[in-house]
Amino acid sequence: GSDTAVMIPDGISVIGSNSFYNQNIVLVVIPEGVVTIESDAFRSCEKLQQVILPKSLKKIEDGAFSECSRLISIRLLEEMECIQKSAFDSCSNLTESILPSKLEKLGIAAFADCKRLSTLKIQEGIQEIPDSCFDGCNRLEEVQLPNSLKIIGERAFADCKRLPTLKIQEGIQEILDRCFD
Repeated sequence: GSDTAVMIPDGISVIGSNSFYNQNIVLVVIPEGVVTIESDAFRSCEKLQQVILPKSLKKIEDGAFSECSRLISIRLLEEMECIQKSAFDSCSNLTESILPSKLEKLGIAAFADCKRLSTLKIQEGIQEIPDSCFDGCNRLEEVQLPNSLKIIGERAFADCKRLPTLKIQEGIQEILDRCFD
């Protein structure tokens, strides 16, 4: 329809692939019970500014919010377990993110080209920052890495031109090619 505010009804457990692709929505409220947002569900919703996520949400699939250029912030709740490839890629107005401690998988380029992302906190429990995860986040100034981190992937923080320092903990096992290119 033409509504700019979308309230997903109760009883839904999955928001399917491409469900709201390229729509003119501004606000989305996702109810308790939704556990998965499938690939490209809200991709290219360029006017989307606010998303309210439920505690029940466990998984955000590939490109689910990619290219939502007006999305300023999104609160990822502690129960979140998986953020897949390019989930928030090119959300150019996203300014901050706190990755939940129960997060088990973070996908390649999950936050790539979030050009206004300036603060990032990665909770204890995360073991890998995959390839290109924060590539092109050129306003990133502050990153907190957890002690649990073992691997930082290729180009993970490439083109993060304002990142003055990054404290890498002792437990790190691999820092892959061009990580800070």
